[in-house]
Amino acid sequence: MSITPITHVIFDLDGIIVDSVNSIVNIFVNYARNYGKTLDEDIRKGIPNLTNFSVYFNKFLDTIHGPAVDDGSVDRETIVKEMIDEIYESPQLSLIPGVDRLVQHLRRHRIPMAVATGNNSPNLAKIVRNLGDYFRRGVNFDHLVCGWDDPDVSRNKPAPDVYFVCAKRFQTQPQSLDNVLIVEDSLTGITGALDTGMKTLLINDRKNCDFDAVANRITCIVDSFDDFRPESVGLPPYDD
Repeated sequence: MSITPITHVIFDLDGIIVDSVNSIVNIFVNYARNYGKTLDEDIRKGIPNLTNFSVYFNKFLDTIHGPAVDDGSVDRETIVKEMIDEIYESPQLSLIPGVDRLVQHLRRHRIPMAVATGNNSPNLAKIVRNLGDYFRRGVNFDHLVCGWDDPDVSRNKPAPDVYFVCAKRFQTQPQSLDNVLIVEDSLTGITGALDTGMKTLLINDRKNCDFDAVANRITCIVDSFDDFRPESVGLPPYDD
C-alpha cells in the first residue's frame, strides 16, 4: 500500500525542539526544595500540556505558598518572570536529542519546515537569542507561529487554529493537508493536531501523559526521535 508523501512538516517547540519541559521540572523541584517541600505529582504531569505560563506557574506557587493573597509577602509576578527567564535564557537550554538529525535531513531533501507553538512571542524571542541562528527565519524553519499571541490565531492549543495558520504561511503551499506532518509531544498539542486532518507524529518519551483515548487516530507514535523512521509516514528515509 502506497503512503501519501509528506511535503511539509510543522514542529511543536517546547518538548519537541527545545528541552524546556525538563528545565521547568528542575526549576520547580529546586524551588519546592528551598521551602522544604516536594514537587506535586499532578503539577509535574501537567507541565508538558501547559499553554498559559502565568496561570500554571501560579498554580505551582499555590502548592508552595498556599492560594495567592494580596499581602505582599510573595511577589509572584517577579518570581514567575525570573523562572521563565531562567528556562529560556539559560546556557543549559538544549535541543531535544535526535531532533536536529531530522531537521537537517529534511533540509537536505528540501522539505519546508515551520514551528507552531502554544507559547508566546516574548518567550520565543528569548529562545531565538539563546540558540543563535537555529530558529532565525529561513535557516531551518520558514516561519514560527505563537498560538498564545499571534493575531491570526483565534484559539490556542488544544484548538487546531495555530496549525492551520502555520500551514497557510508556507511560501509554497502543500497540495493537501494530508501532505503535512505535525510533530507533537503533549496531549494538548496532539489533540489540536488531530483536528486538522494533517498527519501526526507523537514523540511519547514521557510516560506521564495518557494518550489512550486518541492513540488510534495518530499516524505514528514513537518513544524518541531515534526510534523514528521518516519513511513510515511518507518522508524520505535517512541516508545513513
